[in-house]
Amino acid sequence: STFGFFLSKWVYNALTVLPSMDLELSSPVKVEIDRLNEEAYCTLINAVGWEQRSRKDARQLLANALVTVVATSAGIVVGMGRASGDGRSYAHVSDIAVDPAFQGQQIGAALVQTLLDELDRLSGSCITVTLNATAENAGFYERFGFVMSETPNFLVRPGHSAAL
Repeated sequence: STFGFFLSKWVYNALTVLPSMDLELSSPVKVEIDRLNEEAYCTLINAVGWEQRSRKDARQLLANALVTVVATSAGIVVGMGRASGDGRSYAHVSDIAVDPAFQGQQIGAALVQTLLDELDRLSGSCITVTLNATAENAGFYERFGFVMSETPNFLVRPGHSAAL
């Protein structure tokens, strides 16, 4: 779609995350919108130990996503995330993953922030965003405005009022 083509041209250089010096990487990590493909998706879920999905399933998940984000270093995919929803009032964030070799460098934070910024841009900041998180990682998401709901492991970031 034209919308997807337009977004794929955006690169969030402002959210570039510098790698940890102990990894001795030659390039910074870059977060981009709508550049995630099924090969990278399958590689990352394998790297983090999640249940495997077929390329066909991955292709369908990505095709139905409202927004995807991908983090790369020297052309190698090191992190990802996606959000689905209607783009105006509701979105659900899922599949935030960072390759274990790159964890602890704020890449996950850059992925989440980029997704939220894009969702806010699409909705005029009126969008309510949800996600599922374990009790162990709920604190990570709370710093982005998410709060635990009455439903176990379900967090919500309420939408902001639109300027009239």
